[in-house]
Amino acid sequence: MQEDLRNLVNALVERPVESSAQSAPSHEQRLKGRVVLACSGIGHVNRGYEASVSELFAAIASRGDVQLYQGKGSFPGKRSVTTIGRRAALYRAWPFSRTSEYARYRNENLSFAVHFASSLFRRPADIVFTPDHCLAGYLQKMRAWLPRKPTVVFSNGAPFENQFCERFEAVHQKSYEHYAASEGTPLQQRSWLIANGFSAQRLSQPVGFSRSEVLNRYNVDPRSKVVLSLSAHNKSHKRVDWLLREFATLDQAKFTLIVAGQPTGDSEELQQLSADLRCNVRFLTVPQELVPELIWASDLMTLCSLSEGFPRSIAEAMGGERHVFVHPHQNAKWILGDNEYCFVDMEEKSALANALRDACNNPEKVAMSARSIHQRFLDNFTWERVSDVYVAMFAEIMDLRRASEHGGSGG
Repeated sequence: MQEDLRNLVNALVERPVESSAQSAPSHEQRLKGRVVLACSGIGHVNRGYEASVSELFAAIASRGDVQLYQGKGSFPGKRSVTTIGRRAALYRAWPFSRTSEYARYRNENLSFAVHFASSLFRRPADIVFTPDHCLAGYLQKMRAWLPRKPTVVFSNGAPFENQFCERFEAVHQKSYEHYAASEGTPLQQRSWLIANGFSAQRLSQPVGFSRSEVLNRYNVDPRSKVVLSLSAHNKSHKRVDWLLREFATLDQAKFTLIVAGQPTGDSEELQQLSADLRCNVRFLTVPQELVPELIWASDLMTLCSLSEGFPRSIAEAMGGERHVFVHPHQNAKWILGDNEYCFVDMEEKSALANALRDACNNPEKVAMSARSIHQRFLDNFTWERVSDVYVAMFAEIMDLRRASEHGGSGG
């Protein structure tokens, strides 16, 4: 079994953006049926989930009957759904202020699901695609009462273990590790392994870009070596506390750390830790459209989590042609390939600090690595490469629905 898994891993590393059922078609394929994308956080939360779904909609909107339902903001093809957002004002008042972050997220999904379901009665869908696991679960329970009984496609980006995914009729896997673990099971037969897509133009540094102008805006000395971590401000998953302790051993007069991402319940504690360690750090939360300029203004990037599904920050570093240090978990190897210089044992004390020092002393090595992973990004992770694969996935799901309606998968 271990040898089989290694063989599959090697194959996936060599060819990372491939559907489990078929490769992208050579001609532009149209969407079949009505496809609805849904994500409760779009419009008021800046995370990878929300950005990925919004960009997927933009990539396939012209390919057929597709609509995006989101938590806030309405635009052509996009509908705002009434929801109790996880950062709603009511949570600032007692006793609601004691509600946990997860409970707020669950409440957001539940309120979203109720209003979203009413929209599906007005305009029935064949397929509903969502990365929100609570929303997906609610819809799976509701689907028998919804018009057309839409197929719920759970986009497993967290990622959740396969035991959780087994409840869904269709699963979009962003983690080849989880896809590989389902080998030989019924789950794999209804799973599609497809990478996130990204806009190469959005991440391409423009001529005349002013690094100093951007850094001055955030009170960062342009002469310093800027290390950027695009991650939520948390301890449990993104391990920002570990990052701060590593960074604190560097010369703070020469280095500046920027942690850009969504605030969490850990934010205040992390800011206090950075003050105690006397870290030269900036905690930022910026809209998605300003993320590229932070990448271009940085010298190096890092992500300290020990596991990920498909981390946007790694691919965005690749697209922005910046070297990135990450833990060598299997999904990171799938994304970055055989670029060993990117991998640092994020559980070993001083490993990241030493890697950052080494990088500053070897600019040519860093530049070569950045060019290499940028080319890998262009070859595998742009929307030009993967949008057809998403459309093919939806087409396959529609074919399975029609086969089932006509008496089962065999006829």
